Amino acid sequence: MYKHKYSEEELRWLASYVKSLDRKVYVMFNNVYMFEDARTFRSILQTEPNI
Repeated sequence: MYKHKYSEEELRWLASYVKSLDRKVYVMFNNVYMFEDARTFRSILQTEPNI
């Protein structure tokens, strides 16, 4: 379970969901690839404002 690496499609879905909440949220990754997944997720949030 902790070895799951999120696909870009999963992270884009998560970004879309988070933005739809219209409030401050925290997203934490608890897996082997957490640093890479968090960095990719942040990049998606910063570069694609229309998600």
